[in-house]
Amino acid sequence: MNKDEEIVNERAREEVYRRALDKKYASRVEISGAASFNWTGTGRTAKPVAPRGEVAGRVKLTHAPDAIPAGEYYVGTAHFEDDAITVFSWAAPIAATFYRESGHALCASVAGIRAFDRRDDTITNFEDTWRLAEPGTRLFAARTFSVPRAPSRPLPAPPRPLPPIVTPPAEEKPRLSHEGAVASSQPPRVSGIATPPPLRSGELLRSRLAAPRSERLGSVLSTLQAEQYNLVTRRGDEDLIIDGHPGTGKTIIAVHRAAYLVSEDYNKHTDDEATVHKVLLVGPTDEYVEHVSAAIDHLNQGHDHVRTVSLRRLLAMLSGLQEVPEGRAITALEDGDGHLWNLAHNAVSILKRRPTLVDRRSTKVRAAYEILRTNGELGRSVTRDDSWARYLRGLPTFERARTMRNHVPLLAALGWHVEKTRDFAGFDHFIVDEAQDVMEIEWALLDAINSTERWTLLGDMNQRRSDAALGNWRLVADALGLLDGANEAPVTSIRLGYRSTAPIMAFANRLLPKDQRTLDSIQAHGPEVGIERVREPLVHEQALAEADELLLAHVRGTVAIIGIEGAVTETVMRRQGWRKSPHHTHRWNKRGRSLDVLHPDHARGLEWDGVVVVEPARFPVNFLRHGLLYTSLTRANRELRVVHSQPLPEPLRGRGR
Repeated sequence: MNKDEEIVNERAREEVYRRALDKKYASRVEISGAASFNWTGTGRTAKPVAPRGEVAGRVKLTHAPDAIPAGEYYVGTAHFEDDAITVFSWAAPIAATFYRESGHALCASVAGIRAFDRRDDTITNFEDTWRLAEPGTRLFAARTFSVPRAPSRPLPAPPRPLPPIVTPPAEEKPRLSHEGAVASSQPPRVSGIATPPPLRSGELLRSRLAAPRSERLGSVLSTLQAEQYNLVTRRGDEDLIIDGHPGTGKTIIAVHRAAYLVSEDYNKHTDDEATVHKVLLVGPTDEYVEHVSAAIDHLNQGHDHVRTVSLRRLLAMLSGLQEVPEGRAITALEDGDGHLWNLAHNAVSILKRRPTLVDRRSTKVRAAYEILRTNGELGRSVTRDDSWARYLRGLPTFERARTMRNHVPLLAALGWHVEKTRDFAGFDHFIVDEAQDVMEIEWALLDAINSTERWTLLGDMNQRRSDAALGNWRLVADALGLLDGANEAPVTSIRLGYRSTAPIMAFANRLLPKDQRTLDSIQAHGPEVGIERVREPLVHEQALAEADELLLAHVRGTVAIIGIEGAVTETVMRRQGWRKSPHHTHRWNKRGRSLDVLHPDHARGLEWDGVVVVEPARFPVNFLRHGLLYTSLTRANRELRVVHSQPLPEPLRGRGR
């Protein structure tokens, strides 16, 4: 049987798996289990959603244990067993045999694995990896497999017991330098970073990385690397801080960890202290939420155990605003200081002592804000600190504050203290992506909402866009009470780059201190960064011309223009016949082509095949760092173009097209 025939055979097996799951869930009604999983509040239990059957890989053992008579099995989106096929969930402990070489008793008996690639929900390729078997030998039996009619026989018996789990030794936590931990804005220096293990299914991974980007993030169950899998599958009661350069897979880890922690397979194999029924995933923007939603739904099998919300949306809800006002990142340190959280509490406490109090929440927030501005009322002060008293006296009117980005966190804090919302109650674990941009007052808010105080934080201090955000992970850990007995933050550093090509990362990394340029890119080859300098009146026309070239080069992919002066770019686009999409905030269409135009703030956490960055000199600098520009330069997967009239920031000068 040649490879094409094997692919057809694997497709047929997957189709049998899908039909079996459809039949199994069509007749299944859950009548027991944790209330937080099944109770709908209507007096009856929720009917389970049929998982979309998808196989990520296949495992061959050197022998056939009693629990697995065939000596082989698949790893997929949901568990199913019968005489024809055995599939274990990717979240089950036995899946460790597919993703790494330790962690389960059967890991020592794996002859080899097969990982699948797919396009449009169909298997298109696979890659075999030999472990104990002789390289080059056939791992899986060459027998054909036809798709039968939907089975009419009774459902299979419950699965046979599997060999016990073997917990791998705990990883040594990298230690952070204490030097300048409080005053320095430098990222923490992490020592003892282990060399990443060899790539798992490397050719398949490289092929997928070179493929056109889709509008939304997809699951990567087949090519999830051992380093990523180890972080995804850490216990739910274990706090994690994951630090990594752009494109190191932080969002992939965040999405898969959210789905893993709420999965039935994880929770039935863990103890009560580590169980997780609901996860809140907090991202930076609404665009981020839209970007990851499809992957969340796919991995979570349509359940609502994972909720994704942007920090901007959360702040708007608590402050009573429809939207967070646009504007530059907060730069005044006081506007993001955690002490404001306490001052907001004091103001609301004074408000509640009034003999008559209106019921409307919005009116209470306004009244508490005015108490802040006057530093109290009726002889009661919000603060006795002279510097904070001056700050409070300098606050704008309430109506003005509602239109200013830098005062929204304070309004949200007042909203929480006035009335603690139940919208985010019941979550057992919080995952915060792009955490480097969260300010101390916002951490105080998230900490108040997170009653279980279990965290997974992901980010890159080199991408900080705000002076008011905390300067290193130790400060973040201290604010959340995550420091361990040695006064260390639980930081794990990842340095293997997946998204951007080596030329793109080499260019963007010039913005970093030399000791921070520690990234190995999987995509070693790609076009050099194109740099075009033109006269100022022609900048936006040239940016659109560069985008047109990228659209031609990536017909099936995605392209974006990122710049501070998006309104000027959009004016040029209208003149050239582009029209704004009514369905996407930042998308423009012309003759069947689509192009995204975004402010750098809205590009965080997203990616495209090609990106044009416009006028880098206009990007704001914080603490002498180019965090927002660095983020924008690293959104491209394959090609990056830079268009400018003003001189580039000094580190980026010297080479170009």
